[in-house]
Amino acid sequence: MYYKPDSAATGIVMASLAEQLAEQGHDVRVVTGMPHYSTNSVWKEYRRKWWVRERQGKVLVQRVWSY
Repeated sequence: MYYKPDSAATGIVMASLAEQLAEQGHDVRVVTGMPHYSTNSVWKEYRRKWWVRERQGKVLVQRVWSY
């Protein structure tokens, strides 16, 4: 549910794990929700989108809208 840039503890830990695995040569893909933790609503740049694909370093992040 949470992944960087969300500031929830699980988002930070999962991002660190994904980045370390990618640095070791693994193909890492993350499926997560849209960032919303700090404001309790989806961030402006992610609103009105069903899904977003972005690359953060060597990690492919696929974000999906959830209710």
